[in-house]
Amino acid sequence: MTGMMTGPDGQPVLLVYTPAGEPLTFTFTFDVPFNPGRVLNTPQTAAAGGLALTLKKLVVAPSMTQAVICAGPADLKAWLLEATISVNGAEVLPPSAINRVGDEADPACGLYMLSQGPLPDSSPDAAWVLTIPRLRQPGSEDQALVNAELERQGIQLVPQPDGSFGLMPPEGMPYDEFARLVDRVTAQYQDSIEGPWTFTFTLP
Repeated sequence: MTGMMTGPDGQPVLLVYTPAGEPLTFTFTFDVPFNPGRVLNTPQTAAAGGLALTLKKLVVAPSMTQAVICAGPADLKAWLLEATISVNGAEVLPPSAINRVGDEADPACGLYMLSQGPLPDSSPDAAWVLTIPRLRQPGSEDQALVNAELERQGIQLVPQPDGSFGLMPPEGMPYDEFARLVDRVTAQYQDSIEGPWTFTFTLP
């Protein structure tokens, strides 16, 4: 256990309490409910921009939505994917950058997190559409041009001691809107492969 107290000079002092005697062991036995989510295990391939992408697997769970996406023989590790999802024509995932969260046994495939939290539920025969409009290469942008455009959009650049810049949104702008604006501006100056790659399916 740790705590804080004020020393004679008025400065905070860290205290560490060490219990005496042998430690006591407490054991708790319980079950954790598990929801495997709705799983698409039927791969499908779409081609655009001279590149074929395969949606190998998709899991829609209460905690997150993940997809295994492959591009052989190209390596997607250096590329950022954009994606949007609609169900029965209604957009349930707005255009977003997809984070690669892991590698698969097949080096041409990667695990991507499409969203955190649940997507709206739907009936088993609902038409799902996953669209990847483009691939982007992070780090290929001219940062000076990005910064100049961000400032034109009302975003304040705050110099940091290490020479980088922090970003302050315009007053009153919600964080989600601010993050999308920064991503959209950055994307304008990155190398990209244009799609779209579209996958249509139903979930059991």
